[in-house]
Amino acid sequence: MVEYKVDVDDIELTLFELLDVGQLQALPRFAGQTVEEYRAVVREAAALARRDLAAINERGDRVGAHVQDGRVKMPEGFREAWRKLNEMGLTAMDLSPDHGGLGLPSALAAVVGELVMGACPSLSAFHLLTHEVARVLEVFGSEAQRRDHLARLASGAETGTMCLTEPHAGSAVGDIRTSASPQPDGTYLLRGTKIFISGGDSDVADDILHLVLARAEGDGPGTAGLSLFAVPARDNDVRLVSIERKMGIHASPTCQLAFGEQGKCRGTLLGPRSQGMRCMFHMMNAARLAVGQQGVAIGGAAYEHALAYAKERTQGGSTRIIEYPDVRRTLMTMKAYVEGLRALVLEAALFVDLTEHHPDAAVREAHEAYLGLMTPVLKAYGSDMGFKVTELAMQVFGGAGYTQDVPVEQYMRDLKAASLYEGTNGIQAMDLVGRKFLRNRGEHLNRYRAKLAASLEQAAREPEAAPLAGKVHDVLQRFAGAARTLAERAGGDGAWAGLAATPFLRALGEIMVAEVLVRRAAFAGRRLRAGAAGREKLLQGKIEVARFHVSQLLPGADADIARVASEDRSALADVL
Repeated sequence: MVEYKVDVDDIELTLFELLDVGQLQALPRFAGQTVEEYRAVVREAAALARRDLAAINERGDRVGAHVQDGRVKMPEGFREAWRKLNEMGLTAMDLSPDHGGLGLPSALAAVVGELVMGACPSLSAFHLLTHEVARVLEVFGSEAQRRDHLARLASGAETGTMCLTEPHAGSAVGDIRTSASPQPDGTYLLRGTKIFISGGDSDVADDILHLVLARAEGDGPGTAGLSLFAVPARDNDVRLVSIERKMGIHASPTCQLAFGEQGKCRGTLLGPRSQGMRCMFHMMNAARLAVGQQGVAIGGAAYEHALAYAKERTQGGSTRIIEYPDVRRTLMTMKAYVEGLRALVLEAALFVDLTEHHPDAAVREAHEAYLGLMTPVLKAYGSDMGFKVTELAMQVFGGAGYTQDVPVEQYMRDLKAASLYEGTNGIQAMDLVGRKFLRNRGEHLNRYRAKLAASLEQAAREPEAAPLAGKVHDVLQRFAGAARTLAERAGGDGAWAGLAATPFLRALGEIMVAEVLVRRAAFAGRRLRAGAAGREKLLQGKIEVARFHVSQLLPGADADIARVASEDRSALADVL
């Protein structure tokens, strides 16, 4: 069994001190809860991840899910691990207690998400999707749908899926052909084929609840005519056609499913008719944040293994390789991205809590705007940089890293899918530029930029962070200038948005990481001056990693800013 390594100290410092998740206890939803209870959940989940979930990860990769007698057969231990995860209430922990959940903050659920993802990425697909299906039912489900499914989803008796993609309709969701025929009893008969359905069939639970996008008879073309349907799998004319042979996450069955070949697949309308995309986006946006978190979870595990190896491996006699400056530079690069992105993902989850449960409408609206901007950046930048961290981990291991004797090659394979599903990272960049920037004339970006600038101004009051904050603020200003240039050009020619989208997202992602690391450095400096017996190295590390990022990694944002502002159109030349 490969040990699961995770920095729980960094998680707890980020959640309980930097972000102060305890502030949520002032909201009626979380009244009576305590930080001590939250800490207990983190530690119990970490113990489960290290003990039970990590035990099935390598086996799941080597054995994989496979089809037996028309059903997906999971590797040994997965059903038992799923049961233990749900006995602790961890899949639906932020669901209302009225619906079988624990009523805990989404920020705490995000921590558990990282632990599950890092310990066993394949099992985490079931965890993520079942959690998000339950959340969609809680918001949009009818009384009957909630009664029939929420408690079962919360307990793990059912798993959940999201069924969008079809053989001819990937990102162009409006091309979906799956049909839904209304019946006299209020149900619908569905017919169609869906592909790339994670967890579309398995034996980890007794049943599966599919959320299926389909077009009801008589409704219009495109995305505006799509509705969402809740479709139980068992004994309901849902057939497993095949599972994909993939590069990684071998124990996460990615299925092709046929609905209604015998004309007997029944589903119920979930949410208003022809509002399927609105309902599904509630799930997709949460899933995109979780996919970005996979970069933290899996990249973080790869970093911890590389760090431990560098402290033990000797070269050139008795010299440990961690003593070589180039290796230290590599490790600091990994540390900066893992810790910076972890803080941003957990902050986004905290914003979910404030958006959903704060009594002040203005606070809810502001944090919803922040989330809208952060989501495509964290999904794309988080998954890309997490993959980069696994690559760097392999470099630290050298030739051994390219073998199955150490876990980093599996981490790399498992993580690559994160840049592909829930909308490829290029689509995330177009979403950021088109929907989150140009469509609202930069309002959300300006609001978020003002938030970053205010944070940097506050950090500049601390001596450890002052010079760093100034440098990040300067890059932020240059980014704002390039954004204005892009808006002016795109107003006359939409091709500029496509040319600039990816570097635009990368630059903003780098700035976001820099800001949160500098904010954390200021926090660490205050704690050190106040006295932090036994925590000096931990806190000093937060200052040094901020210095490293601002000096060594943030300059990459200026290269992307230059690309955004460039007048080059050679990519559009007719030479390909």
